[in-house]
Amino acid sequence: HATIQCPCETTAQLSGRYPLRNRQLQCTIRTSDVALNAIAPWVRERLPSELHEAVVRLDLRLAWSPQAPPQLTGRIDARHVVWETPTLRASGDVTLEGGATPPADGQGPWAIRALILLRDGTVAGVPLVSTISRLEGTLRLTEQRLEIEELIGQSLDSPWRAEGTVTFLTPP
Repeated sequence: HATIQCPCETTAQLSGRYPLRNRQLQCTIRTSDVALNAIAPWVRERLPSELHEAVVRLDLRLAWSPQAPPQLTGRIDARHVVWETPTLRASGDVTLEGGATPPADGQGPWAIRALILLRDGTVAGVPLVSTISRLEGTLRLTEQRLEIEELIGQSLDSPWRAEGTVTFLTPP
């Protein structure tokens, strides 16, 4: 006997394989659109507090075998995303495609690799320029850095373009 708590109202398609001979689990889950405000509080509290709004669709795959750490891959489409801090408000549509793998020993950060596509973005509260609109671009995320392949937008009635790398500081 078990109780299953529903984290949100959505249509989910779940499929998988677990051959007994090699004991390798492969599982796929696809959801319909899920509004952030419809997610159960016990799930919502695990998300960053700066994330205020979004409509998300998941297409994820989990692969696991006794010989290797689990691998999570797939795609997350998020529309109408709103990220707010006390000094900044960002909004737009975001697609993440990639994967994550926990460390083999269970300690330390997960290995992350993701392609991020940003569309229809706006950032308000940017020092010196106030607002950047028509923001779109391509970025690559790992656990060590964020590589900006191309980020374009409009600010102060002028188009602009950015590229480069942001390297994350490691805690002491």
